[in-house]
Amino acid sequence: MLVLPDLRDPLLETAFLPDSSMRLKNVFRIIMGIALTAISLILLIDNRITGKHVNPGNQITVYVSNRDIPEGAFIEPEMLDKREIPEEFVVPGSIGDKSLLEGSRATRPIGKGEPFTKLAIGRGHIPSFAENIPEGLRAFSVMISNPHTIAGIQPGNTVDVIAVSGNPENAVTILKDRLVLSVSDNALHGNDAGSTPETTGICLLVTPQEAEILARASSEADICVSLCPETRRK
Repeated sequence: MLVLPDLRDPLLETAFLPDSSMRLKNVFRIIMGIALTAISLILLIDNRITGKHVNPGNQITVYVSNRDIPEGAFIEPEMLDKREIPEEFVVPGSIGDKSLLEGSRATRPIGKGEPFTKLAIGRGHIPSFAENIPEGLRAFSVMISNPHTIAGIQPGNTVDVIAVSGNPENAVTILKDRLVLSVSDNALHGNDAGSTPETTGICLLVTPQEAEILARASSEADICVSLCPETRRK
């Protein structure tokens, strides 16, 4: 009697199927090859980029400010710090020659850590605030006793000036429609040694005679201001 083998036997299934373990090994080798190639390319690109950034040959010497410098101030040697910066990060116009900075002046405010540039310094005449005052007028600063009276007031506004004195108090308008040049809140933050947290300053454009009136009133009374309506200039 002929007995046929059971084809469901696992041993016979393995014998009749292709070498599966061999195929898995080949696939694994292909995957590993692709992965190693990709890693090599990534390392190569990263090495080139990193090498460009750290290459000492591409370092540029620039001078930076080690403090805040106001507009118009002379540039002194003690204000300078020398820095080595990668070429691709250098601000256009940065100055690396110290002789170009000595004796120059700031044409605008320069912040601490900011590189000196050709546009930030100059050797010519720097316009001053006084040059903007019309002939025959004066800029006069007066302390305001109650800072809340100047809330919302900005340079370019016009105000009436009121002197408050006496007991009982008497209020008198001493100037009308005076142009505001600046408003200082240093006193509110305690930055001004001659002021208190209850006072602040305002700078007005006045005549010499009006400056005398303000000076006398400031010594005898408390000064307040009131905002005038906007006047449209044609």
